[in-house]
Amino acid sequence: MTIVAATSKLISLDALKLELGIDPGDTSQDVYLDGLILQMSSVIETYLDRTLGVGTHLQTKNYQFAQNLPSKVFLVKYPVVDIVEVAYTWQDGATQVALDSAEYFFESDEGIMTLTNSGRQLLQDGLIDARCAATGSGYITISVEHEGGYDLPDEADTGAMELPEAISRACTDLSKNAFYTKTQNPTVKSEMVPDVLQQTYFQASGGSTGGGDGFVDGVLNSLDSYLDLRQAF
Repeated sequence: MTIVAATSKLISLDALKLELGIDPGDTSQDVYLDGLILQMSSVIETYLDRTLGVGTHLQTKNYQFAQNLPSKVFLVKYPVVDIVEVAYTWQDGATQVALDSAEYFFESDEGIMTLTNSGRQLLQDGLIDARCAATGSGYITISVEHEGGYDLPDEADTGAMELPEAISRACTDLSKNAFYTKTQNPTVKSEMVPDVLQQTYFQASGGSTGGGDGFVDGVLNSLDSYLDLRQAF
């Protein structure tokens, strides 16, 4: 799993303040709340093993002569907004050939690029040329530069798909949980006061954030349908 340092917030500051019943004009806790949102956005993106905001990514892989060239490429940034360029390069970097739009197509929501027969043939010919060239290494580097991701709160409208409600709801719930438990002992599971006080505790291996009792795990598990389990190239 890739540890993701979130640079974008999956919910807005105003949305969290509304959930917490904090007056929008009260800015006394804004820095703390912004930090909570970024922290919980990072928790979610790390769990999903993908960054969710719109961005451009250059995806590359080397192919040797004996390997089967791909017919489909699972793109890292999705939903896909646009494919900037699909190209292949010899290892020495001296020869680069770009594929035109007739040689591939993509499915935006799924983030899948599929090569047409002519596209696969072009790559196969390039691999043969690389193997036969005096300066060649016997393999080519295929690269796919693409733009993808979700529109996030507090960012300019990019025309991309909006962030799913389930993900923004999870970020809200985790942020609220962290806010309400910030002054509590996170190991305390419950308290009773029949003969003054009785406490039970979570196991040391309990929830990863205050609140425990599987709350954080439960919120994250609700996002399993957004996990990137594909074999990305």
